[in-house]
Amino acid sequence: MEQTIKSKNNSAFEDNHLTFNPKNLNAKYGCSVLFNDGKSQNEVRYKLDISFIGNIEDRKNIFLINREEKVYVNDIIQNNFIDKLGLETSKCLYPLEIKTNSNGKLVEILNFEAISSRWKKTKERLREDYKSSLTEKYINATEKSLISKDVLLGKINKDWFINLYFKSIYKFYSEDLYIDEKLSYPILGSVKPVEYTVRSKIQLNEDTNDIRLDINGNIDDERCGLDLEQKLDNPHYKELDKNEKPLLGSCNLIYLFEGETGVIKAIEAEFETHFTIPKKILVKLFLLKKLEDKNAFLIEEEKETKTGFWSKIFK
Repeated sequence: MEQTIKSKNNSAFEDNHLTFNPKNLNAKYGCSVLFNDGKSQNEVRYKLDISFIGNIEDRKNIFLINREEKVYVNDIIQNNFIDKLGLETSKCLYPLEIKTNSNGKLVEILNFEAISSRWKKTKERLREDYKSSLTEKYINATEKSLISKDVLLGKINKDWFINLYFKSIYKFYSEDLYIDEKLSYPILGSVKPVEYTVRSKIQLNEDTNDIRLDINGNIDDERCGLDLEQKLDNPHYKELDKNEKPLLGSCNLIYLFEGETGVIKAIEAEFETHFTIPKKILVKLFLLKKLEDKNAFLIEEEKETKTGFWSKIFK
């Protein structure tokens, strides 16, 4: 058993419960997603602002999320037609107002009507500025995502930042500081997130006043590899042939929290999936700065996060 299950310094973790106090949260985060399909690598980078709006009922919190317009692919701002079209269609989602449950999981989009209204204006502008059959395809795909609040919620949950940041992690852990559970991650953005059986384990650092959460496990999904390769949400090929090879893969995640508040300082998440050609995804999420707070945890330059910052946190 871990010697420390209650810490005077780590007030966000007491009596085996990881808590989140976002009362003064107003922060800028950076997100990097590196895709490796076995043939090539592509990295997407962007920044977001997260502000705590308030809470309702029993520890249910409301947040406002804004994503900056600049999105980099392989360190280049994308200016070709397809990328610009995709960026324009996604703009209507922000600002995004959401509600989380007591465990920190995203459960509801609160400004769905405002998003729908923005989309109507965006749609008309796209048809004026980008007249093509591809534009209509993008519009039709976006329309399907905005059929209802629940459909959009499912779509939003496939965003790597949203999925990792607003996960069900603020809860009780065992006396040995771990939980065996099932979690899902959007390793293929076009289909239902893949389920994993994982062990989530807390580590307390009395010297730095940080809290670390390690999540490690393997794919445990009813679909087979062929189902995922064919971008299916249900186990079609697995049901046709019970001997079809199962989908294999692993996940390894590290969360770092502020000891006093439980605010996420950084996340590093690695996913490997054993398709015909193995695929890997590496996600890095980091707190750039707390807005209007000069004494807050701060990374001045993003370049720093690729060297000194990550080596200090994820030894």
